[in-house]
Amino acid sequence: MNVVRLVSHSKFHPFICLLFIFCVTLQGACTPAMITRSTKQLDDNISLFNLKFEGRAGHHAMFLVDPDFREGYMSKIYNFNERIRFMDSSMVGLQFLKNGLPVTKKPDDDDDESFNSALATFSYQLTISPSVTLESRTVKQKWVLKNDHWYVQPNLDIFFKSPPVSGK
Repeated sequence: MNVVRLVSHSKFHPFICLLFIFCVTLQGACTPAMITRSTKQLDDNISLFNLKFEGRAGHHAMFLVDPDFREGYMSKIYNFNERIRFMDSSMVGLQFLKNGLPVTKKPDDDDDESFNSALATFSYQLTISPSVTLESRTVKQKWVLKNDHWYVQPNLDIFFKSPPVSGK
């Protein structure tokens, strides 16, 4: 007996279809990719924030800024966008932290309780007007988990400080 023919001609056909759709939806909703605290979500937020930030559209990334830092960020971002020009950037490190202490093993999406903050280290090539001199800066961005969402705690002032002089 053909199972497909039995199901399609059965009086339980609509029920079986609904049960199948329910099971597929439930399985999809329970995958680690749907958890907002995952490392993938953190990576996505870091990428999106820095795309906007480096593209002189940092004001459009305000929803990724820690609510406690938003007012200070918004008061400085327009001046920042006028003066800073990014020529190149790369993330050179990502350190996971649990309650301020480094996590000893690399967390994965199945172990989303193992860390609650992160430090993303970026290397930038930039100019700060009125100068046209290309400068190198290494900057750490602190990311924190609040209410199951990742937020950055930006420090824009660090870009205007003179980099340390090496070799002395």
